[in-house]
Amino acid sequence: MASRRAQRQKQKRERQKARRKVARKERKRKGPGRIGKGHALHKAVHWPLGAAWVSSEWHERGAHVHAVLTRERGDGRIAASLFEVDLAERGIVAAKAGAGYTEERILGEVARRSERDAMIEIEPEVVKKIVVEGLRFGESAGHTPPRGLDDALSLFEDVEVDDVVLEVQTGKVAPPPPAQEGLLGSVKRWLFGVPAREEDFAPASPEGDEVDEDEPTEKVERPSV
Repeated sequence: MASRRAQRQKQKRERQKARRKVARKERKRKGPGRIGKGHALHKAVHWPLGAAWVSSEWHERGAHVHAVLTRERGDGRIAASLFEVDLAERGIVAAKAGAGYTEERILGEVARRSERDAMIEIEPEVVKKIVVEGLRFGESAGHTPPRGLDDALSLFEDVEVDDVVLEVQTGKVAPPPPAQEGLLGSVKRWLFGVPAREEDFAPASPEGDEVDEDEPTEKVERPSV
């Protein structure tokens, strides 16, 4: 059962989503407005949370993930943090943030990042957990975080991840186990140190050895009594 905090966060997101929907209808009625330049990012951290996206294979071990988190004002101004996360080895490899995005530009960024692995819309809390786990993993491996990371992380200010139970799997995928050695190969290696051949791993034929009919056979005569 979800905790009270998770329920409150869900209700808060639903209210924010409803307000954004009303604001979009109002903008369409008035026509496209002008988005000013140079909006201060530190003000955008208090804007209502908007949509968030992540690569659909984010849950696989060692995945290469793109993640986007947005905050949106009622007048159409959008702030966004965009991340590229290597969960196999390096952690966060790229991060940037800005407060002058439009909805069309954000959707374009998502489409561009979907060329390799389609991005799906997801809860902001999951995006933060992926980014935080990627950051910890990269730092533990000795990799330096990219420039712009602090600004990108600032939009996560009031996003809580304590109730996110989904696991982020870091590290490379383990290689497949070696083939099972047959009895003949293990005996050869134990007695003579001979490396096993490929046929030593194949099961023995149930029909036995074949006899070459063209090869002459020795005739054994019985002694006369």
